[in-house]
Amino acid sequence: MGREKSKHIVTVIDVSKLQEHITEFMVKGGDVQLKEEGYIMSTPYDWGIVEDVKGNHYLINSEGCGNSIVLEDEADGIGWYKDHVNATGFKDGIGLCPVAQTSFKYKELVDEWSKPICKMTLDKFVRTFGDRLDRNCENWNMFLSGLVDKNCKRIKSDIENKILN
Repeated sequence: MGREKSKHIVTVIDVSKLQEHITEFMVKGGDVQLKEEGYIMSTPYDWGIVEDVKGNHYLINSEGCGNSIVLEDEADGIGWYKDHVNATGFKDGIGLCPVAQTSFKYKELVDEWSKPICKMTLDKFVRTFGDRLDRNCENWNMFLSGLVDKNCKRIKSDIENKILN
């Protein structure tokens, strides 16, 4: 099953400033492993911001996962994992689940916590690895186009509403 080319553009963002912030926060909170034992805070995904046909912005990762939270209205977040880095600088252990989360609204994210790296279409941003990721990409494509709501229920067009009413 091939992907349909998307008209939606993802602004890929650099979240290293958020990574520094969450690491500092965890160390101040007493996380000795981060301070002394070679652990780092990281996220296993690339992150981007997408815009729907109404001009609302959403946070999405490179697996096509996101919460369909309008960033202008509510805070969304990125989960951070505690990974181990050995003496040579190689990441040799990864966390199984997030241990912390950073939350922000659109203005905070673009003005304070990230910087744009590049822009690409949604179908290129969501990595290719099987049907699940292809479905995630297609669901986002339909949602951003206004064809389905945030629960993936089809939205009737104006023409359909006129015929039915």
